[in-house]
Amino acid sequence: MLEDITSWQIKATGKPLYLALSVTLAFFVYFSDVFALLSGFFLMLYLMTRQHRIHIEAPYTTMILPIEDVEENRLSSMIELVRQAKRERMETLKQQEAEQPIAFETEHKKSA
Repeated sequence: MLEDITSWQIKATGKPLYLALSVTLAFFVYFSDVFALLSGFFLMLYLMTRQHRIHIEAPYTTMILPIEDVEENRLSSMIELVRQAKRERMETLKQQEAEQPIAFETEHKKSA
């Protein structure tokens, strides 16, 4: 798993529905001032659910981890850990390839 990681990013995630509701309700302030409170309420919900998360990408999946699980000082060491795992995996694959060369056996029947 560790050797399959292609990249990772720190992204801010939030519920876009809350932001959309806030903007939509802001337009309804024209009709009533109550919509300003509702718009502010959904804007605050969006800001409260917005968190920084680590997105670890592999060829077929993306794993999302909370930033609290990975300490800030360990982020730089995680890059080196991934690179080291990739090197070890490539060395293992090269050794396996050297031990068992790929041979294609074909049988040809001679026609009489």
